[in-house]
Amino acid sequence: MSFRDLIELRFVKSFRDLGLSLPTIRACFQRAVEEVQDERPFSTQKFRTDGKAIFLDITQNVGDGELIDLRHRQRVFRTVVEPSLRDLEFDADVVARWYPLGVLRQSIVIDPARVFGRPLAAEAGVPTEVLANAVNVEGSVETVARLYEVAPAVRDAVAFERKLATLFEPDHTIVALRDRFQPSVSDVEWITTLDREGGWAVLTQILGSGPAPMSGPQWIGRGSCSSFSLVPGGRTRSRKRRLV
Repeated sequence: MSFRDLIELRFVKSFRDLGLSLPTIRACFQRAVEEVQDERPFSTQKFRTDGKAIFLDITQNVGDGELIDLRHRQRVFRTVVEPSLRDLEFDADVVARWYPLGVLRQSIVIDPARVFGRPLAAEAGVPTEVLANAVNVEGSVETVARLYEVAPAVRDAVAFERKLATLFEPDHTIVALRDRFQPSVSDVEWITTLDREGGWAVLTQILGSGPAPMSGPQWIGRGSCSSFSLVPGGRTRSRKRRLV
């Protein structure tokens, strides 16, 4: 999965939070592809600048919920969709960086051009995992801040890693993809299988900003596989969340 695919999925989650069904989301996605002329429309500069107009267009006459009403759709964009754009940074026409703690806390960044997309202290370039582990060893945020000269970022790195750790609570079962499927399995095949079974969430390494083996419309609306995630967007409804 590429960095842009990850960003696209954040918007899919926003649509799901509105109560839209996966088939409806898939239809909206296809309309957005046609409107923006990009296979990953929600991670483009065009969607950032013209997002409201595009959102109102692609959700026109949808069959789910109350989104048919124009005034309601305008409010939904402002309160649900637009916030997902604020913590993104764009270069040229596409998304380049994501600040997962929000626009007001840009000390942590996910940038596919830096350290293979690992979450980093934005200025120093030190992975959040390294900083959090150092705090555990040293027993002091202040000591680690002096050692790495990244005072503002250490507390945020620890907070970020704590959020990430919630994915690995004791009642979650972790299964490596290679232990479940043959090496030759296609993305379509293993994702379809997990969708059919239900109850899975997928953690994936960011491979870059270019095309992924399975992208865009192929993974939207494919069933009940709950999410692809680098960081948690909140607790799932089911405590038995399996990771692969």
